[in-house]
Amino acid sequence: MEYQFVPVAGFYGPAAADNSSFEAARRFGLEHLWQLPPTEGVLSCELWKRGITAIGCEYLGAGQLSEVGSRAYARGVLSCLAHWGVVDPVHTLPPCGQPFEGDWRLASAEGIFCAAKELNCRVAPDDAVAKILDCRGDVRQQFVSSSAGVVLGLRSKAYVRKGDWGVLIGSPLAFNQ
Repeated sequence: MEYQFVPVAGFYGPAAADNSSFEAARRFGLEHLWQLPPTEGVLSCELWKRGITAIGCEYLGAGQLSEVGSRAYARGVLSCLAHWGVVDPVHTLPPCGQPFEGDWRLASAEGIFCAAKELNCRVAPDDAVAKILDCRGDVRQQFVSSSAGVVLGLRSKAYVRKGDWGVLIGSPLAFNQ
């Protein structure tokens, strides 16, 4: 509930047609695909490590309930089930989505989180994306893009503690369709 996301379908492993997690994410119908970092203890990651197709999706985040997002999730689930032959193929969505790689940049200081960019904003190397200010307004940390990409996620709460997620910049991944 402390983070907002672009609508994104996350997958594990390479962005390749022979990766069932990537193919499921592509069939979910969302514009952005995120190569999820393998994180110990996360249910979808633990399933994927055991050879079970798993994806993780977000639609806005921050504890929001989006009517559009709920419909997108229903279509995405049906599309995956149709792709696997479980339900009628009429529900199949065409494969889509630009894959990105990247992980959350963590706060190295406590203070007030101030975003300089919005979700889905394109960034270039060295672009200021956000900062953390102390109670006097002095900058404690700058979040600067290290590469060209897209802002996939941002902290939604103003107060931030050291170690909290700050920004998620996705760098485009190449893949063969």
